[in-house]
Amino acid sequence: MRPTLTIVMPSYQQAAYLQEAIASVLAQGEAVSQFIVLDGGSTDGSREIIERYADRIDFWRSEPDGGQADAIAEGLAMAEGDIVTWLNSDDALLPGAAAAMLDRFAADPELGLLEGDTVVVDETSRVLRCDRRAGPSAAWMRHGYLRIHQPSTFFRRRVYEAVGGLDRTLQCVMDTDLWYRLLPAAPAARLRRYVGVHRVHPQAKGEAERNKEALKRGAHAHERAKAQIPALERELHASEKSAAEVCRQIGILTDQAAVAEAQRAEARRGQMLEETAMIAYV
Repeated sequence: MRPTLTIVMPSYQQAAYLQEAIASVLAQGEAVSQFIVLDGGSTDGSREIIERYADRIDFWRSEPDGGQADAIAEGLAMAEGDIVTWLNSDDALLPGAAAAMLDRFAADPELGLLEGDTVVVDETSRVLRCDRRAGPSAAWMRHGYLRIHQPSTFFRRRVYEAVGGLDRTLQCVMDTDLWYRLLPAAPAARLRRYVGVHRVHPQAKGEAERNKEALKRGAHAHERAKAQIPALERELHASEKSAAEVCRQIGILTDQAAVAEAQRAEARRGQMLEETAMIAYV
């Protein structure tokens, strides 16, 4: 018997891509049992787009919230599906993706997390690359390899709830934090099929206006860090110094809020060697 699926879509000021994202979920047909759209009070026409599809959305609202992580956690708390995921409103699902993912979950009742392959596009939907990665793997994660495309990743709700759900206090690494807790908790696998579309564009969260100042502050430290990385990585391995400590040393995390966020995430998942590498090299 095929499991049921809930998809949560958080959104804020993404009217340019929202209709495509919603349509891609509705095109999955009966494979999606519950569709929840949570908009943070957008003023760019997003509400009007959602209203056009309101009779095909199980629950929606458009009002100020606590940010992306808060909206996702809220939606997943309402989820009734056996399998859950979230899809950001600037991403999309490929035709037939949900059914293919559910069939794989049905074939293995113990499977906790499943990732498909991903198409990466720009703001005009021009394909930039097609990602077919290895993993996901809890064993590889312990050795510092963890690269998961969130739009192509579904997971069992019971496992999600068992590991404590999404950390609402994290705004940029809430998905990575979740993967670090989900992977040790249940078997994971890859579906050799393109499932999700990840969009890279100037208004994406990592490049949004509210992050520009932080990026500017970190630019010079980033360049200095590149030259220091080999020595710092050796030091990290030798002393088991925390990722947050190394981040402070190389000057990437310069404000206390960012350091505190790294420490909170690290307290849950132990040593975060890959986080250090990502901060240094991205």
